[in-house]
Amino acid sequence: MERDARIEPVDQRCTTIILRGLNRQVTREMMTALLNDTAPRSWERSRYDYIYVPWTTDGTSNIGLAFANFESPAACQEYMVTVNQRRSLAKLSEYHVRSVGMAAIQGRGANLSAVITKRGSEALTGFDAPLVFMNGQRSSLRSVVEREVAGHLAAIALQNFPLERVGWVQPALPLPRGLGAGAPTGPGRTGSEFRGVAGVPQRCVEPAAAFQRTPYAASQMLALPPPTNSSLEGKGAPGAMQDQTVAGYGAALATRPDQMPFHPRVRVETTSTAGAQAVTRLIFDL
Repeated sequence: MERDARIEPVDQRCTTIILRGLNRQVTREMMTALLNDTAPRSWERSRYDYIYVPWTTDGTSNIGLAFANFESPAACQEYMVTVNQRRSLAKLSEYHVRSVGMAAIQGRGANLSAVITKRGSEALTGFDAPLVFMNGQRSSLRSVVEREVAGHLAAIALQNFPLERVGWVQPALPLPRGLGAGAPTGPGRTGSEFRGVAGVPQRCVEPAAAFQRTPYAASQMLALPPPTNSSLEGKGAPGAMQDQTVAGYGAALATRPDQMPFHPRVRVETTSTAGAQAVTRLIFDL
């Protein structure tokens, strides 16, 4: 019979705990389940807002550690009391946890900064990237990093991080085939013109405020992620996979009468990584 995990004392300011001796195949999703199973039964929702289970660089196992941050010191104190009860200790044993105690780095923003400092942009794109929550619900990692991580570190972390919201974009003229054919604005949508790369007018058929763009200097491409309500094949599939197809094209209007219209090529690129949200990009080759 395995020994019970050692529950170490934490101070009154503690919000971040560390679990040591974790079973080497436990994932961040399994860690979420463990926290839920060992939380106070009086909680109507979860009170943690950050979970991180780092894995080895070759992806064969985790490193035996897990981190969780709670919304407040009071929530952390409540959890530490409950996790020391028989029911919770039995659950910890199932995960081979040897000890639970106060982490050296405290706070969600500070922990994200430490992970980014160590792993760079890969820290947020790997299958073991931290999970963040707000009011018990999974939240946007990008928005939390932008809000809670220092500017230069956030820039490093987000340089290769896929955007999480999109405005559906197509050329100003209706596409003759493929993407958006016969429906320049789409059902129930209102078009709004904006200036794209090189000042070329294009048609944005989602609210302009929801549109974000990332220019690629080397290729002069405009990359966009999927609509938030899209359902993509391959979500959660093991390993990374990529599929590219040409979705159609249409002539964009010239900015001046003496300019010639051009025909941007549109490519749909879908990427899925094990345990992560599938990502689609519409790439307009200008």
